[in-house]
Amino acid sequence: MGQEKIKKIMENKKILVVVGVVVLLAVLGVVLNQRGFLDISDLIPENTSLEESEGPEDIFPEGELNGLSEEQERIQALILEAAEKNDRSICNSLENEAEKEQCITHFLFNQAVQEKDASICDEIEREAQVQGCKDNVYFVRAVSEGDIELCDNIENQTISERCKENVSRIIE
Repeated sequence: MGQEKIKKIMENKKILVVVGVVVLLAVLGVVLNQRGFLDISDLIPENTSLEESEGPEDIFPEGELNGLSEEQERIQALILEAAEKNDRSICNSLENEAEKEQCITHFLFNQAVQEKDASICDEIEREAQVQGCKDNVYFVRAVSEGDIELCDNIENQTISERCKENVSRIIE
């Protein structure tokens, strides 16, 4: 890999880490919510807007993401490269099966959301992540298309209701 390519991958590391954290928290929230341990609506402040955020630096102050080991940085770079090149086979270069599964899960999740195709989620190995992926795809489609009926496809009731609230605000 050329120095410029590596530099670009490392520059995008923050975005990938933030996306990974958001996905992980979403999946964890869905599982905890389904088991009755958590009400997701309690976690989202009223009047929250995506426009208020400047980007990853609002969530992680400068330097906090640099705590990754070289190996973790290499894995994150491969995940990002797989997404950028739309090439799932890049994940196969990881020898550790758990890391390979993580890479493939991130790749499929991102692909499903980008293509707005919930059927892609079925390729994810862990069932809890499959449903979380589908719920996110339906949420994104509903908001981007202004179609409140797509929110009914979301299994998690709290996320479905939040979806309907967001779409209602958009179409008003």
